[in-house]
Amino acid sequence: MWVGRGLLVAAIFAVRMAATSGPVETLDGVHFVRGVLRYSVAEQRPHWPGYPVYIAAGKLLGAAGLPPAVALRVLSVAGWTACVFLIAAIVGTRAGGVAAAAAWGLAPAAWFTGQMVLSDVPALALALGTLWLATRAAAGEPARPVMGAWLAGLTIGVRLPYAALLLPWARAHLFRRRPLLALGVCLSLWLGGQLARDPAYLAQGAARVYAHLGNWNHRVLMQLGARGLAFGETFIVHGLGAWWPGVPLERVPATLGLFAAFAGGVFVLRRDRVLALALALWTLPYLLLVLTANDPRVARYALPLTASAAIVAGLGVARLGRYAWVGTAALVLAQGAVLVPLERQARRQPPLPVQVVAYVAAHIDPRRDIVLVTEDAASLRLFLEEAGLPVAAASQEGLLARAEELSRAGGVVYSTAPSVHAPERWVVEARFRRDRLLESRAPWDAWLFRYAPPAAVSATSRR
Repeated sequence: MWVGRGLLVAAIFAVRMAATSGPVETLDGVHFVRGVLRYSVAEQRPHWPGYPVYIAAGKLLGAAGLPPAVALRVLSVAGWTACVFLIAAIVGTRAGGVAAAAAWGLAPAAWFTGQMVLSDVPALALALGTLWLATRAAAGEPARPVMGAWLAGLTIGVRLPYAALLLPWARAHLFRRRPLLALGVCLSLWLGGQLARDPAYLAQGAARVYAHLGNWNHRVLMQLGARGLAFGETFIVHGLGAWWPGVPLERVPATLGLFAAFAGGVFVLRRDRVLALALALWTLPYLLLVLTANDPRVARYALPLTASAAIVAGLGVARLGRYAWVGTAALVLAQGAVLVPLERQARRQPPLPVQVVAYVAAHIDPRRDIVLVTEDAASLRLFLEEAGLPVAAASQEGLLARAEELSRAGGVVYSTAPSVHAPERWVVEARFRRDRLLESRAPWDAWLFRYAPPAAVSATSRR
């Protein structure tokens, strides 16, 4: 039995990995890759809290010969595969487990984030491991408390905000001597390493948290309703792949199927108070964290809540009894009908930085041309630098003078924005777009302009 399960896991991982490729998609991903190459939180390699366990795993795979980006992508795909099986294990039945695994694994945010260079999915796999062990312990089954402690410590080291997902495990084991000791050892190992490398680590963290939260009272008390609505839309549209006003009606069948399965699961949880409490402790603290301290428009922040919803939906499908496999098949087909068009569109419209880098690489002469990146697109400079393309930062005040200076050297000057002082000297070179169903928050388009010196502008007007 274990051999068959192992082969199934390996097959799913291999198929998923074979369909995963391409450049790094996000700014966080660029920081992570740089961290694998040379780790320094002070230099944003990566940003605080440093993700020490995640970067260490990437370095370990890098030592085995994998390039940094590939190594981190392997971790994401492995995390996605583990999440699928852990969600199925928490549901506990075959048909319901498959339905729950599909409801999460084929949801847009989980599918796309599960192949990106990001720490979210590997951390979620570890956190789901603690949830699975906590539910086993609450049901009186062997729960391996020390293993859960190590998983909890690793979760925090991979993605610090996911500490909010550890309350089910903490309720079951935290105040027992052996699990508490194991958790302390795990946290001490990676936190001690951080402090040994950089004694100012905690001070940097305090400054970042203060800057990140901003005006807490204003954010929470004055904007809580708007933030909750924004996160609700993000969760439904991107987290579940369901319908929302303004979204194509093709999503309605999947929405009805998910709603029916979820409603059935709620009835099951009314009798299974152990799992209901575990899911409440898993979901509510994290939801509060997102609403008060994160951007509610970021789709990957909805992944833990999508996992909760998928588990409940799986319980609802299992409630169908001998028709459970019919419900599972219907749910899988409905989810696939949402995901397949998105996957095709994502191949035509990759993330905006990927589009810009590909265009610049194909259309400029790196020996003489250059791209000037203004403040409103500052993160794009890192992507161009990673691709080895000629790029420089430029402020709006100095953009025109810098463009004139560089153009006199004989090269073509491009910019991410025209100069406000002489916009007529800039010609639109290209526009890049990404659909809102693929990108949960702005920007959804980007521009590239080419500097046209006065002589060239005059010649163009005469023609």
